[in-house]
Amino acid sequence: MPSFLYYSDLDDLNYHITSVDTGTTDYKIQNDKALEMLYRVNVGQNQVPPNNDT
Repeated sequence: MPSFLYYSDLDDLNYHITSVDTGTTDYKIQNDKALEMLYRVNVGQNQVPPNNDT
């Protein structure tokens, strides 16, 4: 497994993530945060338009 695959290297000063909604930078994913993968199952046969998709 590569080092820092799931979180930021705290010693790397050039690494940053830019938030799309606020435009803020310098957000680091540290090893005290958890990442979550979500799946949606469509059982009602209705399409979800992009503006209602969260």
